[in-house]
Amino acid sequence: MAEQNEDSTAPQVPADPTEDGQGKQPEPTGTDTAPDYKAEAEKWKTLSRRHEATAKANAAAAQELASIKEQQKTAEQKLNDRLAAVQVELATYKTRETRTNAVVAAGLPPEMAEYLTEVEPDSALEQAKRLAKHLKASEPKPPADLRQGARGAQVQAADDPNAWIRRMAGRA
Repeated sequence: MAEQNEDSTAPQVPADPTEDGQGKQPEPTGTDTAPDYKAEAEKWKTLSRRHEATAKANAAAAQELASIKEQQKTAEQKLNDRLAAVQVELATYKTRETRTNAVVAAGLPPEMAEYLTEVEPDSALEQAKRLAKHLKASEPKPPADLRQGARGAQVQAADDPNAWIRRMAGRA
């Protein structure tokens, strides 16, 4: 943890904000036994401010330490770090391309690539084909025509009211 100088701008707060500076707890006044909510709120507010000041000091120290470490790196270490980051990025792009190609080859839209987990091209294609098979099996079938038996073998193309009247009148 960072050490604080005596001329620090953070307010100096006693270890226990309820102490009166002499190591004694303030004695309750009066006869009521209800807790003093305002004093309790002030205690926690003081603790909160102290922790915020400590966190700010630690954040600045951590940032300073990171910049010092970065300055101490050699050019070769910096290049190795950059190379590692680029290799990770390249692997990500290759994986995305492999999955997209496998999904398209299986006859699915490219958006379905996010559901594949394989990285190798052959395995990804196999997984995409299984996914396509399951999706085609779960496609809804057209609803059955429930009036089919009542109509018999002859299927009417359109139920035009005028054509119906002509048929009924025997003019069709």
